[in-house]
Amino acid sequence: MLTVFNRRLLCEYLNSEDSAAVWKKLREAGIEYSVKKCNSAPSDSKPAVRMARSGRTGNFTSNSSASNAITVGVPASWSGGVDNSASYLYSIYVSKKDLAAAQQIISK
Repeated sequence: MLTVFNRRLLCEYLNSEDSAAVWKKLREAGIEYSVKKCNSAPSDSKPAVRMARSGRTGNFTSNSSASNAITVGVPASWSGGVDNSASYLYSIYVSKKDLAAAQQIISK
């Protein structure tokens, strides 16, 4: 079983097809692996629309100024051509003892 303490990062891909090719090779070789899928949008990205709090009651109202709207993470048709919705980073981890063998397998 792979845990945080006994695993090592083998590789990272932004493309799901490339990462799937690596998974297939590891599976055929009988090497145990785990995959972590993370959103790879910039760390300074904001929610799709900024909402202003009104008063202390916790009610939300939208800003009246269109310049305050933030369009990161919404479909391209809404954000003027910017589409960050499909930006994922696939991190593939293997056991410490299998790291050298896995590196040789994926380098072929």
